[in-house]
Amino acid sequence: MKWLKLAKLMSAVAAGLLLTTCGPVFEGTSRALAAEASNPEIGQPLEPLWHVDDAVDEMRNDWMGGTVKADEMTGEVRDFYFHIEEIDWEIKPGVKVKAWAYGLEGQPATVPGPTIRVKKGDLVRIHIKNNTTQPHSLHSHGITSLDELNDGVPHVTGAYIMPQTEFTYQYVAKEAGTHWYHCHVQTSLHQDMGMYGALIVEDTNEPTWDKEFVEIIDEWDTNRGLANLTEKPNYNYFLVNGKAGASVPDLYVKNGEIARVRLINAGFENHSLHLHGTHFVVIAKDGYQLPLPYSADTIDIAPGETYDLLVKGRDGVWPWHDHNSLAVTDNGVYPGGMLMHMRGDGNDKFDPNQEAPQIPVEGHIHADDPHALIWDGDPQFLLEKMKANSADWLEASAEEKERLHQQNVEFGEALGGTFDEAAGTWNIPEQPTSIRYLNGDRPEQGAADEHAGMDMGGAEQGSSAESDRAASPIELGGMKPPVITKNAVTPITAPIQAATFNPEAPPQPEQGKVVEVHLEAKKAIMEVAPGDKREVWTFNGQVPAPVIRVHQGDTVRITLDNKDPEMAHGLDFHAGQMDMGTFHKPIQPGESETFEFKANYPGLFYYHCSADPVMMHIANGMFGAVIVDPPGYTPSGKEYVVIQNEWYKSGASVQELTEGSPVAVSLNGAAQQYIDHPLTATAGENVRFYFVNAGVNDFSAWHVIGEIFDNIYPDGNPKNVRTGVQTVLVPPGGTVVTDLKADAGTYLMLTHQMNDATKGGLGYLKVNAK
Repeated sequence: MKWLKLAKLMSAVAAGLLLTTCGPVFEGTSRALAAEASNPEIGQPLEPLWHVDDAVDEMRNDWMGGTVKADEMTGEVRDFYFHIEEIDWEIKPGVKVKAWAYGLEGQPATVPGPTIRVKKGDLVRIHIKNNTTQPHSLHSHGITSLDELNDGVPHVTGAYIMPQTEFTYQYVAKEAGTHWYHCHVQTSLHQDMGMYGALIVEDTNEPTWDKEFVEIIDEWDTNRGLANLTEKPNYNYFLVNGKAGASVPDLYVKNGEIARVRLINAGFENHSLHLHGTHFVVIAKDGYQLPLPYSADTIDIAPGETYDLLVKGRDGVWPWHDHNSLAVTDNGVYPGGMLMHMRGDGNDKFDPNQEAPQIPVEGHIHADDPHALIWDGDPQFLLEKMKANSADWLEASAEEKERLHQQNVEFGEALGGTFDEAAGTWNIPEQPTSIRYLNGDRPEQGAADEHAGMDMGGAEQGSSAESDRAASPIELGGMKPPVITKNAVTPITAPIQAATFNPEAPPQPEQGKVVEVHLEAKKAIMEVAPGDKREVWTFNGQVPAPVIRVHQGDTVRITLDNKDPEMAHGLDFHAGQMDMGTFHKPIQPGESETFEFKANYPGLFYYHCSADPVMMHIANGMFGAVIVDPPGYTPSGKEYVVIQNEWYKSGASVQELTEGSPVAVSLNGAAQQYIDHPLTATAGENVRFYFVNAGVNDFSAWHVIGEIFDNIYPDGNPKNVRTGVQTVLVPPGGTVVTDLKADAGTYLMLTHQMNDATKGGLGYLKVNAK
């Protein structure tokens, strides 16, 4: 009945029948505080610095586009000689695709194409020879100082560059900033085949930053070839500068150096790029400098958008990745995709190219273990699991030893290894095979071409598939000392009943003291949607996890006890600044670790389990929020924490999670819970929502029907204030703080991404009369 009620409710929403009387837009308490505060970096108040009339005056009086004639150039003549080719492009070792690409004369064509870098006022001439069998063009995206014949849109103006012909585009570059170029012939196809590149127009001779990087992101469907180009793509690889996963070059920024990073989205999907360990300052969008730069650690970049960021280097290794977990996979296998690393000096804690560990012969994952899928698709995780659980075999009965050994035979063969019965050792290739179907359906015989490079564990020793693997195996010794023992783990015979999440923001702690946080990883039973009761993975027996509240400048000390006897868990605090080698390490069953960080930036931050595969742990419930209050902030009115997440079918594999088809979407863990039990407030009272999108895949469009947010603060930072906002786009892993005041009545809170709202991502806010 609840789902029927939900369907009727959403129909009413679609028909516009739930509109309530919208009260006036009040000046919120937080805005009054912002008016009194000042930005110490720029010495200006945090109120908006311009009005509509200012924008009208600017457009009337300043240059905002229009053709600049060639004889009006103020710089130099810059000639670029391009050729267009059909090429085989390798996006990672062993994965090649057909691409159409731009190249400079005398150099091979590449994906992306060559960077065009000029100065403001230069006369730019791009001479292009088309050496392919297809018509092409070049559109300078973001340049408005050209005439229509040089815009590169053949189906509207100008001409196609036909096969084996040449054409020259010419314009004066007046728009300083980060722009890009791409083919505008059948854009969805030609751009998707690799025809894009960066276009940088500089406006300074002496940059004040120390380094500069151009990062172009894109998606690729490797199953689409020249024979099926017109089919709708199903992207399975996600690229940074034409490469995926481990093939993406690192960004080396020394401790204290300032780097300017020019981000360009040349693909067709939104991406949510998150930087660990530090923040960045957003200084420009679409080539235009922002009147008020802002700080963030996650940025949503839409197709065609560009952003300029400043980031300060620090020692260590810091992931910079898409927080949409699907985009951090290669053909569904994590890790991969849009995963960069920013590296500082003197770090030796993390090496993605390290050799596989020395693996003892036996492990303890049982054939009937419902969580065996946690390593599906990640051979490194399987190797670590075998090592971590070796002690079970040492202490097992004879019958148990045999069963564990047979299980390890399956694991070892799936990794491409061979077992020496006499010596009791395994030979494992240095680069184990990626496994996607070990715990699921295996491909039919004859499907080897479709699943090239994916051994399913059934090949006989000495087969051709085995001989094609790495030639230098690692010789594994006998049993090592146990990592853990069963005695070190307190088994949970039955998961506990999950505690109810309290949506009210916790009170502020005493300022200036170390904030001690104790978390326990454990299983619990929870009804995530009407009629869907299942086992979930939790911190402290609840979903979402406990909300942590501190003051800016506080030291936060977190102790995580892993009470889960079956798997490792870990922590990733977006509010913290610690590298992967110390903060994100897996904590084995029965073990405990303490981490510490200083809350340097105010705002609202996401935290989640960091154990591999990360998306599996998040999707099963291991996520929460951290509120870092700025100096002088005093709560007033109602404060609610609302965390959106997706629930997938119980026991879903990594592959099923990456396919992105949730069965329910919830606010604070349980779909529809605020339909029958609304959040409440009083008319005229300020209602502050601390909103977090835990993902793992979908964007949220946070909206309250019948109201307008008086103030919003992306990432919760008071510097990021915007006013009078109806709907806020929040990427996976992103946050926003919103304020509103409402008249008495009932208002519907929801994600305006309606397919997720219909799956339960909605609830009521009931505002009572005074």
